[in-house]
Amino acid sequence: MLEEFYKGDKLWEDFVSVFPKHDSLQCKEEYKQLFNNMNMNKDLSVVIYELIGSKESLNWVTQDNPALGGLKPIECLEGNLLNRLRTMLMRF
Repeated sequence: MLEEFYKGDKLWEDFVSVFPKHDSLQCKEEYKQLFNNMNMNKDLSVVIYELIGSKESLNWVTQDNPALGGLKPIECLEGNLLNRLRTMLMRF
């Protein structure tokens, strides 16, 4: 599975640093909902919001995803599954 290809937290942090972390995101209703759906994980929320789009991201995180082994992104928020999700996002 994808988690076997996870290159570590440093590479994830470098990837996340590319995305804007501006305070105005927190004012957007779609981002607030996504942030809550992603267990208040700011890094994942920003990356998904920016990669997938403001409107699409809420739907995307609740759909089965073949790249995640048929899991929904919201089911991949802990342990090795988190690394699976991170790896998939870095390959987007």
